[in-house]
This record gives sequence, structure tokens and C-alpha cells, in this order.
Amino acid sequence: MLISLVYVFECRSRSIQENRLKFESNSTRIIYYVIIYTLPSLCLLVYFIVPTDQEAAKLDALRSFPCPTKEFFLEQTFVVLSDPFWLSFIMLFAIPAITILIFGNIFFHVSCCIFYLYMAPGAMTSIRTRLIQRRFFIGMFAQTGFPFIVLAIPYSVLGVSIAIGRVSQVITNISFINFGVHGLVESICIITFHHSYRLYIQKWFMKTAIIKN
Repeated sequence: MLISLVYVFECRSRSIQENRLKFESNSTRIIYYVIIYTLPSLCLLVYFIVPTDQEAAKLDALRSFPCPTKEFFLEQTFVVLSDPFWLSFIMLFAIPAITILIFGNIFFHVSCCIFYLYMAPGAMTSIRTRLIQRRFFIGMFAQTGFPFIVLAIPYSVLGVSIAIGRVSQVITNISFINFGVHGLVESICIITFHHSYRLYIQKWFMKTAIIKN
């Protein structure tokens, strides 16, 4: 999902004709996205250190999460990671490194959009086209920003709770409920901030109402 945000803003930045920092060739873009995708995917290597003794791993998990739901005991539970060293490594190094990588690239492409749309607009683009580009950029920024906040707040609360040893099942449940609302919030943002989508939905409702009448 985070890589898709990089793609969205990179496409927006590349569509600005005056942008001198955009990718000119498809081969360069392919190499760029292979690197962007490969580096965060290194976290999947954690599956090569899955505990072989699952019973001992469950006991280790209970030390970190002493109040799991009853399914932890009644259902077949598979513990992927229980080593405190690797848990700390992922929480304190891997996740911050991925965050810096992804949001550093997003910040770069957003900065290019802001610079060439607002601070140094070129003469190659008409005023009307520039206004449309600005409106679409604002809508796209809002479309991605609000759903990201829905994900960032519970993830931050959950991460801090784990770091200070105060995690509980209530915090975990509320966090994952908020994660599930992400798609709904993004759909509402798309309809709210983009005129074309909003107009289509209005026409669809009006057409449906006429048919029913």
C-alpha cells in the first residue's frame, strides 16, 4: 500500500511537463520501482527464522502478550516471531528504515509537484490546465492523506504500547478495527474530493431514483 502511494505521486509528478527531475525512460522507472519494492520486502526474511518449537514460542508470546483472546488457547496458533532480539530489531530498525525510505520518496515527488505547480509554473502549460492539475493534486493529496491518518494513529498507539509493555487486547482490537475502516474512508475521500467521481455518483443516484419512480 505504501509503495502504491509512491506510484501515485510519482505519476502525478511525471505528468508535469516542466518537471526536470522526472523519469524520462521506462527502464529507469522499472529499476526505481524494483529497488523500492525489494528493500522493504527484505522483512519477509523473518519467515526463515520462525521458531521450530512452537510450544516454547507460545510461552514466549505470552510473556509479551499476557492476555490474549481465548482463540489463542482453543485454536491452532502459529507464532511467527518470538525472539526479543528480532522483535526489537523489527520495531526499532526495520520499520523506521522502511518508513524513511517510502516517505522520503513520497516527500520528493510531492515537493516536485508543489514546486512546479505553485512556485515555478512554466509557460508550456496553459492556465486552465495548470488549474486542473492543481485541483487534482489537492484532491489526490487529501484522498491519500486522510486514509493514511486512519492507519497511522492506531499503528502508532499499538507500537508505543508494545514498546512500553502496556499492550492489551482492547488496544489491539481497536487498532485492527481502525485498520479495517481504511478502505471505507478512502472511498469516501475519493468521492468527496474529486468532482468527476462525485458527479458520477450524483447522476447514478438520480438515475436510480427515476427508474424506481
